[in-house]
Amino acid sequence: MRSVARGIWVEGTRNYRRFDAYLSSRREAGKMADSLPFQTDAAAYLEERARKLDWRLRRFA
Repeated sequence: MRSVARGIWVEGTRNYRRFDAYLSSRREAGKMADSLPFQTDAAAYLEERARKLDWRLRRFA
């Protein structure tokens, strides 16, 4: 005999919320991204990494 656990979802409870309720709004996410201590612009990040790689290769040579 098998036992199957089943849960009950009660609308409005804090234990089980819709997934999108956990996500930040675009405005909040933008503010958080601006406060991060590193580059969040992909093009600028790649350019910086390319410069570092070039510097390291020249130093190695």
